[in-house]
Amino acid sequence: MRSSTLIGRLTADLLTHAGAIVDPGPGRALDVMAEPELRGTLGLGEFERLSFEPGVAGTTFIDYDAPLVDRLSAVVDRLGRVARVQPPVATRKLIDAAAMIDRRVTIHKGVHRYHSHAAVNATYVGMAFEYTVLADERMGGVVTTWVNPATRSTASLDSQIDATSLLDDLEA
Repeated sequence: MRSSTLIGRLTADLLTHAGAIVDPGPGRALDVMAEPELRGTLGLGEFERLSFEPGVAGTTFIDYDAPLVDRLSAVVDRLGRVARVQPPVATRKLIDAAAMIDRRVTIHKGVHRYHSHAAVNATYVGMAFEYTVLADERMGGVVTTWVNPATRSTASLDSQIDATSLLDDLEA
């Protein structure tokens, strides 16, 4: 799924949750109307057309660096609780990267030269979403996602941290 699609869905969901009227506009744009208090908080006009693709005339371009995304934190603040957890540091296996490349990579009609490698520490922001679905019966669960803000990538770290334990250890 494209990054612009994800930020568009997130923005639409948060604005709708905050009470704004959100309709799909032309292309992949969103037409937004919000009450005065929400407009003041988010810096929106009475009617806004938001685009998640650059260069669309008559729209406000929204990406992860847009001021509106920062201001949406006021909406998110009302949604749930926050916990801070420092997971145990994983011990790294020492590997011979050059030998690993030689064993695992096959290059036809080409040459590769190994330059270097280095161990790094990466920061991930983890989010655990507890949900309850009410239909014919009640069902619930926890969904986690881990994001590296520096590279805007995700990782599967569920084996290192039990997300259900986070729900019991929340800080204000």
